[in-house]
Amino acid sequence: MSASSKKKLRKEQNAAALTEKQLKEQKDAKSLKRYTLTFVVCMVLIVALGLGIVLYNPVDRLLDNKTIALTVGNNKLNTTMMNYFLADAIEEVRAEYQEAYGDYAFIYAGMNGLDYYASLDDQKHPEQTEKTWGQVFVEQAISDATDIYALYDAAVKAGHKMTEDEETAVLSNINTMTAYAIYYAGYEDLDPYLRACYGPTASKETYTEYLNVKALAQSFSNAYFDGLEYTDEDYREHEKKDFFYYSSYNFSAYDIIVSDYRQGGTKDEDGNTTYSDEEIAAAQAAAKADAEALSKGTYTDSAALDKAIAALNINKDKEDAKSTLYTKQFGGEMIADEDIREWLSEKDRKTGDIGLFPQTTKDKDDKETITGYTVIMFQSGTDNLMKLVNVRHILLKVDSTTDKDGNKVFKEESKKNAEAKANELLEKFKNGEAQTAEAFGKLAKEHSDDGSAKENGLIEEIYPGMTVEAFDNWCFDTNRKVGDTDIITTEYGYHVMYFDGFCDISYRDKLIDSDLRDDATAAWIEELAKAAEVVVGNVSRMNTDRTMA
Repeated sequence: MSASSKKKLRKEQNAAALTEKQLKEQKDAKSLKRYTLTFVVCMVLIVALGLGIVLYNPVDRLLDNKTIALTVGNNKLNTTMMNYFLADAIEEVRAEYQEAYGDYAFIYAGMNGLDYYASLDDQKHPEQTEKTWGQVFVEQAISDATDIYALYDAAVKAGHKMTEDEETAVLSNINTMTAYAIYYAGYEDLDPYLRACYGPTASKETYTEYLNVKALAQSFSNAYFDGLEYTDEDYREHEKKDFFYYSSYNFSAYDIIVSDYRQGGTKDEDGNTTYSDEEIAAAQAAAKADAEALSKGTYTDSAALDKAIAALNINKDKEDAKSTLYTKQFGGEMIADEDIREWLSEKDRKTGDIGLFPQTTKDKDDKETITGYTVIMFQSGTDNLMKLVNVRHILLKVDSTTDKDGNKVFKEESKKNAEAKANELLEKFKNGEAQTAEAFGKLAKEHSDDGSAKENGLIEEIYPGMTVEAFDNWCFDTNRKVGDTDIITTEYGYHVMYFDGFCDISYRDKLIDSDLRDDATAAWIEELAKAAEVVVGNVSRMNTDRTMA
């Protein structure tokens, strides 16, 4: 398994209520990835699978528990145990589509050759065409299980122990699933719910074993990750490969698609339209003319660009023809087109600059055809040299409801009470014997509704974009200084703020540090997995005759 594939094991850290938005934005920020226990809850139960549980006979149950699907070192994993790894590998892919496309996830998955509603055994993988999706997921489950048990054995050999919080997390996961199974899914206890999620022989006992093995393995990898040390020289050497990989950019983009310009065409008896070479050439010429016209314009801001876009004849009947604003896009992985990335990262690039980039595709004979154009308007860029900051805060949550448009709004009485309490606490701090971080921390520990209360309200190493906008703006105000206090509001409520100070490390170096640790940890796990004695057994009984839904 490649180092890049192993990085998928890393999940973002748990966050307090304040930084719930951070969970989504951390992926965009390409930073602070960690190995943590993955907890998959099967929210959608499949009727057919449930019926299978009823019909599953004792002989089959015995076979699943006796059949060894994988051996890693001295660990023999039966079909039941491997089904946990299989289900989590499937859920990983489903969750990625869900995060990226929301309610349209199944559509985009289908466009990539993965039908949510067909059995994984009945559909071929679009790239590994000799295999079904079921087989590909089995291979991923084997790879994941190999990594986890190689880590687990290394942890046991080293005498590594989980922290109390990590042990509690396993128990919490079991309790959460039990509550969900009973109160939401309608089962009498956890076992039948686990069977619906993971297969007919799943049980609380074996699932708890699975979680404990995985938790110890990932705890050990966390310890390795945290124990790595790097110097400023290491950071500078690493960024030499591509300095702008860790810089980020704001820009507006608009796509002109050649197929939108096609006119005429001939329909066959099935309703399919084909176009002559002349009609295709005319569409390409018209699209190119509009793209070049936009690229030669002079615009003061995105609104001016959008006005020019709306004025194009192709958009005369469209109300939403405008550019898309992209913010904090990193020069490396977030901008796939190398030409666009290089253009954005040119040192003399300035606000309002326009770039034009063709979109191309190749046919089976490797002939390249232009299918469209991307017009880019540069907004701003940064090398992310700002120092990370430490902040203390007291969150006073406000009860909310939704308006007729579905927007979250504060309840007036709760808002009034929270505001009054925030002012009272700030005055108490200002009038206290000492206006120190420690004094503020005592108030936070006593009064804050945020998870950071147990840390005396302290949130460390905050980077731009990590928190919700109002909180972020306060933290990175250019005039901010140690000891500053204030009251701000966010979607979570009222926050009494205290600026604790600047960190020694910059945002840029934190990104580099994270990547260095990622790469080193992934390489270490790969070596452990290579050294393990692995034997693939009988995987034919694994639960691949299921859907993604």
